Amino acid sequence: MTARPTHGGFIRLEDLIHLHDNGADNFESVGEAAPGECVVNLNAYDYLFKDLVANPDNLLDNTPEVIKALKDLGLAMKENADAFEPDSEIPAAYTYLGQFIDHDISRDAASDDIRRAPFDTTWFEPIPSGRLRTELKNVRSGTFDLDSVYGGNPPLDKHEMFEIGEVSYAIQQIPGKDIRNDLPRIPDGSRLAAIGDSRNDENTIIAQLHVAMLKFHNAVMQKLNIGFKEAQKIVRQHYQWIVIHDFLKKICDTEVVNDILLNGNKLYKPTDDNFFMPVEFSAAAYRFGHSMVRESYNFNRAHEGSNLAQLFRFSGSSGDLGGMPTLQRDWIIEWDRFLPFSGDNHNRARKVNTRLSGALQHLAGPGIGVFQILAKINLLRGYLFSLPTGQAVARAVLENEEDMLSSEDILENATAAEKSALISAGLQCKTPLWYYILAEASWKAKGAHLGKLGSKIVAETIIGLIRRSTDSILNEENWKPSLGEDFNLQQLIIFSDLGPAKVA
Repeated sequence: MTARPTHGGFIRLEDLIHLHDNGADNFESVGEAAPGECVVNLNAYDYLFKDLVANPDNLLDNTPEVIKALKDLGLAMKENADAFEPDSEIPAAYTYLGQFIDHDISRDAASDDIRRAPFDTTWFEPIPSGRLRTELKNVRSGTFDLDSVYGGNPPLDKHEMFEIGEVSYAIQQIPGKDIRNDLPRIPDGSRLAAIGDSRNDENTIIAQLHVAMLKFHNAVMQKLNIGFKEAQKIVRQHYQWIVIHDFLKKICDTEVVNDILLNGNKLYKPTDDNFFMPVEFSAAAYRFGHSMVRESYNFNRAHEGSNLAQLFRFSGSSGDLGGMPTLQRDWIIEWDRFLPFSGDNHNRARKVNTRLSGALQHLAGPGIGVFQILAKINLLRGYLFSLPTGQAVARAVLENEEDMLSSEDILENATAAEKSALISAGLQCKTPLWYYILAEASWKAKGAHLGKLGSKIVAETIIGLIRRSTDSILNEENWKPSLGEDFNLQQLIIFSDLGPAKVA
């Protein structure tokens, strides 16, 4: 039976380099991967702010007190189940579109020193900044080419469409949903999905979003009566449009996004000879999405109060699909509960702030102890990777001092437990970049979206990657979507025949 990947694990870089050097075109024999996943590249991670990293004053202090404070802060970063916290106005589907984007542009392969970092000890050395580029690699192309869809399991005959898996029997059926609504799965009893990225089967929502992307490609071929390659270009370009004009303009400061589109990138401008994924983006800024995850979702009419444990269980990578060989028919998503098809009756994402859903405090992952706390992973990896502090990056990026957070601002919206952890090691003055960006969103944008610093790092990186992408819409003058002027995620769902069932 095929080995099952674990959540959040690194691919072992030494194994991957060996396979790569020997001409292998997939890494299914490496743990953390599944059959069908391809080695696309071994692209570098590097620092967006190299000058800052070179100065120890811009980094977290290398002391046991800081390590303890980071662990305590990670434990404290949880929502109060007894206190009402209003949701954001962002439909919940965008939380998982953000996860899909992350999986599409990045997958980490790390050295043994990174993989085995002793997070459970009282003190450990960060990886020297000069070693990061060689010891942390990105398996993905790093661009918006839909590697996770096309890279791992394209049809053998380019004139054929993607296979859509059949769901298993369930007593309750979802109106308007046929049996072809699961990911294609490996027929070896493992239940693993035969897709370009096994992480897109780690929870039911992202798995159903991946199904939607497969169906979108098929619908483009069928409805436009075109071949695989032409459909692939249309799908990629409409996906890029959604990422910029639908996703980024919801989760970022719109003025920041529009300025980058109009005036070009100022922070992230990689060249062909020096292409890299910014570690400040991947290990800090883009992890804002963890705070948007809800404790439970109104998933469909059969499961109106689905918690995260259920959504992980009814997947093929993190769970066992409820003991069935494929997804059960009553676990087909109803997208009108995640997108505003009619009125306000849909799940919304949590506000972007420094508190994560309590369910993420017990997320299964590699190892034991500290690895069970997602916030701890993020904070300790930021320390391990020698990320500059939020204050150092803010001074380098933001023009107006009023846009920066003071130490008082950092503490303003923090809980008592967060304040205690921050103050214990002076982290309100030298704040982990990830925490700073969440605090900025909470304080400056009231949790509605990222603040200016978070928006600049996220939007600069994503737009910069789209500029380098195959069939980039930013390299075609005045490109507009041919499938509808206001094309967005909801329109993609409709075009793929996955919208609400029509009532007779």
